[in-house]
Amino acid sequence: MHLDMYLNKMANVVRENKLLKFAVVVIGAATIFNAVMIQKAFNSQRTILLPAVAREKIEVGESDASEEYISEMARQVMGLTFNYIPANAREQFSAVLTMYISDGFPEARRQFYLLADQVETAQNSSAFYIQHLAINPKQSVVTIKGLRRQFSNDLKIEDGPKTYQLWYQIVNGRFRVVRLTEGAKEA
Repeated sequence: MHLDMYLNKMANVVRENKLLKFAVVVIGAATIFNAVMIQKAFNSQRTILLPAVAREKIEVGESDASEEYISEMARQVMGLTFNYIPANAREQFSAVLTMYISDGFPEARRQFYLLADQVETAQNSSAFYIQHLAINPKQSVVTIKGLRRQFSNDLKIEDGPKTYQLWYQIVNGRFRVVRLTEGAKEA
C-alpha cells in the first residue's frame, strides 16, 4: 500500500518535473522572440522632428535621414562656414567642426584655424547666399550653388557665383560632414 502511494507520488513528481521543464523552455523561447523583436524595433526606429525652421516633417534614422533634414543641415553648415565677420569667425568655425566626422576632423581643423587667423589678421568678412541646393542621397553629397561675397576692410574682394559640394554621413542619427569642397567635382 505504501509502495503504491510512493509510486503515485513519484509519477506525480516526474510529471511535475516535465511540466516545469516545458515551462522553462516556453519562457526561454518567449525571451528569445522578445529580444529579436526589440532588435527589429530599434533598427527600424525613426525620430520625427518638426522644428520651427522646417517647412515639412524631418525624419532621422540610424543611418539615413529625410531630404528635408539633409537640406536644413547643409544650410546650417554653409551658414557657419561662409557667413562670418572677424569677431565671430573662430566661434563659427569651431561650431562647424563639431559636425565633422572623426576621420576628416584633423584636416578640417587645420584649414579652419588657418582661415580664422587670416580672417582676423586681414579683417575679412564673408556672406554666402544659397540659390540652389541639390541632394544626391545615393552618393551622400549635397551640391550647393550660390552667390559669395567677401570683403576686406569694407573693400569688396570677391563677388560672384560659387558651387560647393558637401559630402556627409548619417551616423547614429546625427548629420556628419565628411568634407566640403569648392566646385562641382564627381564623388
